[in-house]
Amino acid sequence: MESTIVSINLFGAVALLLFGLTEVKNGVQRAFGARLKTGLAAGTRDGVRSFLAGLVATIALQSSTATALMIASFTERNLVAPGMAQIVLLDANVGTAMTAWIVSLGTPSISNISATSSRRTCLPNWQRRSRWV
Repeated sequence: MESTIVSINLFGAVALLLFGLTEVKNGVQRAFGARLKTGLAAGTRDGVRSFLAGLVATIALQSSTATALMIASFTERNLVAPGMAQIVLLDANVGTAMTAWIVSLGTPSISNISATSSRRTCLPNWQRRSRWV
């Protein structure tokens, strides 16, 4: 009986994670639209740019899973070349490690930069006008 409850909780948590990541991906695509396509084309032109794009995206989103899902959908739509997508995905792990390192520094100004960039990316325009964001 207990294993059934644990399984239901696990599947529910996975479903919520996937739902949340899909909402982040859709929000980013709606917020940036055409600029996203041109930025992806310019940002993944070669290996070094792909490396930096993966690093910045993962630090901004604070999730390598979100970066992986977004880059997979962009590759499926032929916005990013498969070889460059692999570099971005490999660098997502480096970005996750750097995010943990930035937060662990304990310096409020540095750790707040990452949180603020993530908040500004995900909030709708009407919520950005608040003086607290």
